[in-house]
Amino acid sequence: LANYYFKKNELSSALKNFKKASKGTCYKDAAPLYYQAKIWLRLAAPEKSMGKLSEILSNFPTSPFAKRAKTELEKIQRSNPELDEKIQLALDEYAKNELDRL
Repeated sequence: LANYYFKKNELSSALKNFKKASKGTCYKDAAPLYYQAKIWLRLAAPEKSMGKLSEILSNFPTSPFAKRAKTELEKIQRSNPELDEKIQLALDEYAKNELDRL
């Protein structure tokens, strides 16, 4: 249902459903968090998006969504210099954990 609303650009409904999904049976899945982040970007709320993307890097570092989250964070970092320090901390922590997994 959340994907349906997202594709229809009904962002409020999509966000509500993705939030439910991240707390329900999909709480072990990074996808709802990723799409919440994408919605926050569309709503011009990069700091909220950054929080969701950082959560993916912390909680789902081996998920395919982790690479997407990293890329999105780098885009936010380039276009929002005021968030640079916070984003860099999240990216550095992810890189450190990635090395630890090797």
